[in-house]
Amino acid sequence: MKCGECRRTFVNPKKFALHLEIFHQKTNFMCPEKNCRRLFSRRDAFVKHLTSKHINKFPSTSSVKPHVRDTHTIPTASVLPQNAQAAHQDNFNNIEDERTVSSDSLDTLVSKFCSLIDSEIRKFISQLYDKLTITKSCIQNIIQFVNAFLSSGVLDLLQKCCEVANGNTLPSQISNMFKLLKNPFLHLDTEHKRFKYFLQSNYLIEPFEQVLGLSGTRSAKKDIVSLVLKDRSFCYIPLKKTLKLFLELPKVFDEIVTYQGNICKRSAYCNILNGSLHKDFFNNVDNKIVLPLILYYDDFETSNPLGSHAGVHKLGVIYCSVATTPPQYSSRLENIFLTMIFYSTDRFHYGNKALFTTLVHEVNYLATEGINLSLEDREYKVFFKLVAVVGDNLGMNSIFGFVESFTAHYYCRICYCKKNVAQTQTVEDKNFLRNKIEYLNHVDGLHFGLKEKCIFNDVHDFHVYSHSVCDIMHDLFEGVHRYTMAKIINTLVSQNFFTLTLLNSRIRYFTYDTSDKNIPPPIKDEHLKNGCIINSSSEMLCLVKHFRLIVGDLVPVNNDIWSLYLMLLEITEILLLPEINDECIALLELLIKEHHSLYMSLFSETLKPKFHMLTHYPGLIRKMGPLVHLSCMRFEAKHKELKSVSNIIKCKKNLPYSLSLRLQLKFCYRIMAQNNLLDDLDYGPLLEISNNDIDCQFIVNSNYFLVPWLTFNGISYKQSSVILIDSYEDFPQFGLIKHILIDEFNNFSFYCNCLKTGSFHEHLRAYEVEVLDKFELITFNELKNVDTSALHTDTHGKMYVYFM
Repeated sequence: MKCGECRRTFVNPKKFALHLEIFHQKTNFMCPEKNCRRLFSRRDAFVKHLTSKHINKFPSTSSVKPHVRDTHTIPTASVLPQNAQAAHQDNFNNIEDERTVSSDSLDTLVSKFCSLIDSEIRKFISQLYDKLTITKSCIQNIIQFVNAFLSSGVLDLLQKCCEVANGNTLPSQISNMFKLLKNPFLHLDTEHKRFKYFLQSNYLIEPFEQVLGLSGTRSAKKDIVSLVLKDRSFCYIPLKKTLKLFLELPKVFDEIVTYQGNICKRSAYCNILNGSLHKDFFNNVDNKIVLPLILYYDDFETSNPLGSHAGVHKLGVIYCSVATTPPQYSSRLENIFLTMIFYSTDRFHYGNKALFTTLVHEVNYLATEGINLSLEDREYKVFFKLVAVVGDNLGMNSIFGFVESFTAHYYCRICYCKKNVAQTQTVEDKNFLRNKIEYLNHVDGLHFGLKEKCIFNDVHDFHVYSHSVCDIMHDLFEGVHRYTMAKIINTLVSQNFFTLTLLNSRIRYFTYDTSDKNIPPPIKDEHLKNGCIINSSSEMLCLVKHFRLIVGDLVPVNNDIWSLYLMLLEITEILLLPEINDECIALLELLIKEHHSLYMSLFSETLKPKFHMLTHYPGLIRKMGPLVHLSCMRFEAKHKELKSVSNIIKCKKNLPYSLSLRLQLKFCYRIMAQNNLLDDLDYGPLLEISNNDIDCQFIVNSNYFLVPWLTFNGISYKQSSVILIDSYEDFPQFGLIKHILIDEFNNFSFYCNCLKTGSFHEHLRAYEVEVLDKFELITFNELKNVDTSALHTDTHGKMYVYFM
């Protein structure tokens, strides 16, 4: 095949594609065949096309048959790529000698080579820091090992071979290339040089330490033990620098502003900006660009919480996120930023004011002064507004100045209800809601559960009485779910509908969805006796979600205990809705009232504090939008990054600084690589469609490949998953995935068995379906809901589908 630019002839598709990319700087590849002219954005897809469609144009490889999937042979990695996103990396020595290249072209290539080596070395080093489980000493060793390998004489021998092949002489430019390769880390061979480069290039935001006070510590030198005074400090990462670098990433600012503009026009509640607390402000900002910020506070153990050193290295953290980051990106850990980290004991010793004053001042600075963004040829002045501080109940009470005991008379930060009243309260009493007008009187006398003035009240347009919010993870999944499900299961077992052994067997062998990452473990008898199932929040959510079909066929209709479970399930479904309207909020209020009343009636028990917090949810949704968007689940997942670094650190003398610096080095790589809000796509091995796929014959001649599984923005799809493809007269239309198809541009579709939707089964809160002999090809953009479910079959052979 001939190159259309220089008319060179090639006998290998791979070398032809490399030639176009290296010597003609092609980023898009067009097939040179007159009757084809297909355009490809990736080199590996272009090579695959040439190999499968035009192999006869390459004489030396024409005998190689293109791979076709059949029912007996699975293609190996040498035939098809494992992932179309990972382009095949070929070395420069795969390129044939370009004998027609002039000396000017050689100089240009050498210059490009030097620039490429320099940029790739810096990228290589930053990628090492991006891997949190690699220690800094290990990174130094890797660099030294690579340098030792390159200077071991391998390159000298290669250079001599090139000289012999070229008549014992090499152009000076080529000799300089070898010289550069022998020590590519020359300017970055120590950690000091690397950090200096990152800082001078404005890629790294170094945490700064702010001293809180002095404390005595034990020092032993030469068998002499003494008391030494050392500074106690916390680490702070400036928010204005973090937000500036983040928003200046390609297209990040545009996507956030566009999404924020769209949600402000919505009548339903789909974001915190749709709530009554912030709606008027963000709809009347007078041509200013104001982005909402959410702060998260929590304490966590970096070492064994049951060990002898429990609490010694317990840390408190503040994370920050932009509340209007599009939802498909907002839950990613890379879009949650570390702002503060400190020893938890320091907050008790020095107080909230000493610890959070710096944060409060910077939040006010962002609200009044803002930051300047430079985006290509545009300049923007962007301001920020703190819209919520989230965390668990203990954490929020502690930093907001409330009592930290939930046996106190006034433990609720939302209302003034006394404990004995809250124990039987089933609906929110609006007459007892906290009012910021009365705050000063309450804090002066330390009444109604207040123990100190809240430092966050100094934030511009923020008040603890009006901006307090609840968390569904701690209140519902780790609270009401645990207590209620323990009572429900214990009662159903005592009524002889099933045994605990049978229940655990069904839990173990149940067909879970691809979205269920944390399958619940077996339920222990001691959990039922104690009235609380000790599972994680995601495990409890999974149990509540699927309990309907795990044992639903064993429980009779209209059973009171089962009715309590169905109420809890419906409450959970409503609270997990990403968008909610006033009718749903009214229904939620009624369900919570009935659930609490039935719970007290069935079990003759009063309500625990987390049940009381649930009564405030309808009002909080009207004020702050769907609470699922303010959940702590993804923020707490961010702890895993800090814990993974803590586990590999041997010296923990200044743990907050070590952890914060390492996370900033990870963020440094993102800034260097300019990784923005791109969709996260991963999938299994590519398989070509053959004529054996009878039901796919109409797409055999298209540009699709088959993949056994696919994950897009954290949601997994696989064969036999159920998706929502349409709705008709309020009845959903489901599809059972038979094949997942993807093209060379990463556009993917689902070839589905259509399911006939029957009646809605109230006892199971699921749709009864049957599989039809009808197929449809559904693109991802046509889906009514991006989540997946599974096709569940009960003991009578009936099939059910439900979404949550």
